[in-house]
This record gives sequence, structure tokens and C-alpha cells, in this order.
Amino acid sequence: MLNINAMLTGSVLKAMERAVVRAVGKSMWTMDIVQDAAERVVLHAAEFDESKGSFESWAMKIASNHARNVRRLHANRNHESSRKTTDKSNNTSKREDYADILVGSDGRATTERALDARWLADAVATLADDDRKFIEALADGMNMGEAAAVVGWSNATATRRYRLIVEQLSSLK
Repeated sequence: MLNINAMLTGSVLKAMERAVVRAVGKSMWTMDIVQDAAERVVLHAAEFDESKGSFESWAMKIASNHARNVRRLHANRNHESSRKTTDKSNNTSKREDYADILVGSDGRATTERALDARWLADAVATLADDDRKFIEALADGMNMGEAAAVVGWSNATATRRYRLIVEQLSSLK
């Protein structure tokens, strides 16, 4: 019988993290994706076939596939058929938008993610008007150039201001 607890070691989790970063890049959700992938590994441990490769490579494949699925899910979130109709002037609906980003459209919400969503909404509310409009445009699915046009910035200004906004929000945590 497969002892999944003995096989799912720190080194396997690190390898899964590297696989996620290779598949979709490093983001604030990397560790969440790894955690979800680890849960899948545990749930599907009976399907592991040692004759097809090592446990680590099997776990890495699950992690990279899950990361790509998450990326696709978020990319499709802004498709015309899946857009939500919410009043963007209402702070509560904006909080729900941030919650969708952090919680995911699968409805799985953890206390930590819900708290992060609330923190992010409150932190964005502290930004200057142009900065907040810019970040909200990004959260609505616009690319950097489109969001810059909303507030009348050039692409270079948008890149510089985005970095400053990230620094400002990071210092609040």
C-alpha cells in the first residue's frame, strides 16, 4: 500500500512549486495552487503507477496541469458570456470582485482567502483616485495599456505607477 504521507515530502512540494512557476509564472497564488495540487495528489494517490515514473514527477505533472487549468479559468472569466453585471460604483460589489479573484469561481472559499480579499479591497480603497481606478480597471480584466487609457496615463507611466502602487500596498501588510 502506498504511504502518501511519507512520499509527499517537503522536497516534493518544492518540486511541485517549481512546476507551477514554470507552467504559469510566479504569482501571489502560487502556494495556493500548490496546496490545491497536493490535495489532488492525496485524493488520487491510488491512481499513481510506479511503472510509469517517479512519485515526484507524477506530483509535478498534477501541479503543472492544475496551474494551467487555474490560469485558463481566470482567463475565461472575462469572456463576454461569463461577465457579471455589478454596479462598480458600489464598494460592496468591488469587494466581491476581489473575492472572486482570490477565492476562485469554483466557490471554494477559505477563511484566509476571504480575509485577503477583504484586506485587498480595503487597501485599494486607500489609494489615490487615479491609482484606484487603474487597479480596478486591471481587476476588471483590462490589460495594462487599456487600464492606463482609463486614467489618461502613457504605458510607461502606467508601468511606473503600477510598481509604486504594489510597493504602497505591500507596505500596508
